[in-house]
Amino acid sequence: MRTTRILVALFLGSGAAFLAACSNTPVTPTQIYDSPQAVCPAPITRSSPTAQPVSVTYPAPAVVAGLPPTTVACAPASGSIFPVGVTVVTCTAIDHVNRVNSCTFPVTVVGPPHLNVTRFVAFGDSITWGENGTNAETILSVGRVRPFVQFAPPDTYPGALLNSLLALYTAQSPQVANQGKPQEAVTDPATFSRFVSSTPSSQYDVVLLMEGVNDLGTASFQAITSGLGQMIDNARSRGLKVMLATITPRNPSGSRGANAGLVASFNDQVRTLAISKNVPLVDVYAAFGGDLSLLGSDGLHPTAAGYHRIAETFLATIRQTLEGQAPVAGSARPPRAVALPVPSGRR
Repeated sequence: MRTTRILVALFLGSGAAFLAACSNTPVTPTQIYDSPQAVCPAPITRSSPTAQPVSVTYPAPAVVAGLPPTTVACAPASGSIFPVGVTVVTCTAIDHVNRVNSCTFPVTVVGPPHLNVTRFVAFGDSITWGENGTNAETILSVGRVRPFVQFAPPDTYPGALLNSLLALYTAQSPQVANQGKPQEAVTDPATFSRFVSSTPSSQYDVVLLMEGVNDLGTASFQAITSGLGQMIDNARSRGLKVMLATITPRNPSGSRGANAGLVASFNDQVRTLAISKNVPLVDVYAAFGGDLSLLGSDGLHPTAAGYHRIAETFLATIRQTLEGQAPVAGSARPPRAVALPVPSGRR
């Protein structure tokens, strides 16, 4: 008479399967349990404000199926130091009968923004210098020459720009020199000589050029843009980059608001010059959006808020044209070998 053996597998943990079979053939554990499957965490992203490696912890991976007890280990381990860039983590699961399965996930450490160059020089007239037209107006007396009153450095556009760069590019040390000169005109023959002497390529990488307010009404647009073009060509011949800015609007109601009607047309010529010279345009005029409250009572010089608007406009162009990928070490670092415990009762 045929003998029938009935095997019933008991539930062993949450992943156990139930097996009932009528057979004379022996059943092994590997026929009851599926091979283990390692399930990695989702990709991890962390930031490093100083561009230095940082410690990163991540959730433990899960293991599905496999013959208990199962073990899992990852390399690099949670809590390890990860460099800026992408590091691939490999997690390996092994079950009681030495079946192995692995999964991977990336850990990305993002460093601070990075500038390709960091040495800037702002060249221009009293607006670059940071003249406070409001204060100058209040202390002006009859019979006295109009005084030059400068905002504190953080409220000039070069000073405000410097502070913004330092706050943003924390792993670098940007510099912004202020080479503004009150009453200077582009068409004054002395201006080009001052430009050359004030922008040595040994000290600077980029010239921020905004000038022309003192030429309006006394020189043709062609003469002014020709002078600006000469500066651009000279700077580039010495290996300097140039950013060319339009000039600020002017309030005709101010004491120095004469020739306000020429500003928009002149700025059209500046935009054309930037295209012809293939240099970035910093459209300060457009950034003001016609808001004359950003000008002081003289109608010419910006308020502190106006100077900060200029700085923000230069910053946007700098980020767009000079921000690059920070150099990193250890990007896509291969995982270290995983040391796994040997299961007891190994066959």
